[in-house]
Amino acid sequence: MSIIANILQNMNVEDRAKLGKSGVKVNSDGEHALTIKEAYEVTWTSEKGIFPTFVLKMEDAEGKTIEWSDFLKQKVGKDDKGVVKAGEYSVNGVKTYLDKEGAEYDNVRVIGQLNNLWKVVGLDANQFGAGIKADTVTFPTKGKVAVESWTALIGKQFTGISSYEISANKDKSKEPWKNQKLNMDALFTVDRLSLAEVEAGKTEPTAIVEAVKRAKANITIVNSDKTDPSCIKLKKILESGGTVPVVESAATPGSAMAAPF
Repeated sequence: MSIIANILQNMNVEDRAKLGKSGVKVNSDGEHALTIKEAYEVTWTSEKGIFPTFVLKMEDAEGKTIEWSDFLKQKVGKDDKGVVKAGEYSVNGVKTYLDKEGAEYDNVRVIGQLNNLWKVVGLDANQFGAGIKADTVTFPTKGKVAVESWTALIGKQFTGISSYEISANKDKSKEPWKNQKLNMDALFTVDRLSLAEVEAGKTEPTAIVEAVKRAKANITIVNSDKTDPSCIKLKKILESGGTVPVVESAATPGSAMAAPF
């Protein structure tokens, strides 16, 4: 049997649709019409601790992917003077006074972003979090891992805004990684309207124009590589409007998915 025919016979519909596309990840900054393919909570455990994380995986109209993840819990730290940032924090939804370094509290900023996403895709704000089901996701190195799947978000569409995020390549003979970082503070409906515009009854999108301008100007380098010469060079090239070869990493080094390991 033909090798190609055999491959095509075994390939799923989504992967076949991606054949011939340049790269599998979203590789341009600005706005993207996105469809949510996966949305789940997962808890990573490592020698560094326990990391409850929310993960979103999306595809654009060409089937190229973009991912976002962030931690659902944070820990009380110290300020620049070494003083513990004591105060009232949300702990499992209850306002609690915390004054010890390392005390865990809810990452309400991320929860707020997800609440906005819920509304942007057209779901009932009063039903935020409805439809969560226990499931499993298979990872290359960890196998099947238990997750809490947000089924109501699957298949929903919205307009996302991304910026370039640069990180060093371990192989110094190669270009740095050039990924897209989704801005969860700039979410728009499938019709390109902001939540404020929707609530105001507007039908012509205007806010997204400025959001895209800001995104294209917001080229960043991950914290761990801010002094890397190759990353600094690539940032300057991108800022000047120059072109470089498209390079994609397996996972964005600065993401919550990659941080614990």
